[in-house]
Amino acid sequence: MTIDTKMVKLFTGDGRGMFEVSFWRALQIAVLCALLVVAGVAPAQAADRYWIQNGSYSGICIGLQQSSGPNVVIGSCNPLSLSQQWNVSAETVPLKYGDKLLEYHEIANRQTNTCLGVHAASTTSGERLVVGTCQDADEDHSQVWAPYSFDGVTVMINGHSGLCMGTQGSSTVGGTLVVQGNCYWTPTQHWVFAV
Repeated sequence: MTIDTKMVKLFTGDGRGMFEVSFWRALQIAVLCALLVVAGVAPAQAADRYWIQNGSYSGICIGLQQSSGPNVVIGSCNPLSLSQQWNVSAETVPLKYGDKLLEYHEIANRQTNTCLGVHAASTTSGERLVVGTCQDADEDHSQVWAPYSFDGVTVMINGHSGLCMGTQGSSTVGGTLVVQGNCYWTPTQHWVFAV
């Protein structure tokens, strides 16, 4: 018996976010959702665990610097590393981005239970991303992120600054800081939630 390892792209109901999973994982998710609906439980009631992986350069994920933060860096994806695992809140904060209304999520690191945000709630391009104590997402928009897809490419937009998650100097070298910058849709700004 052979196992199909093809990846399947799943889109959120509003078409703005994308998740890349194996075919078998997609099937498991579909069956679980069906069981939850039959049981009367909405699947969106709890956060889920993901790796935030670069959509253009396979094998690059974001995680905590030296596994303790607060700086967020890129590195080779390691499914066993809690510092690279993130819980994405099912609760959303609707905010305007240009003429669009996007749904922003709080993203918490599983190792530290701290939230992904922008250092000092800065709105400056090039400012580094850090983790910190999770704040009220309705009030502190520097810790909420919206996956936004266009032409098959997904970027992560910060709710406070309106800038996109990327890497310092567009580098793909492990240990490079993850920063916010103007949304140019460059390859180092492409991200997917990998399950």
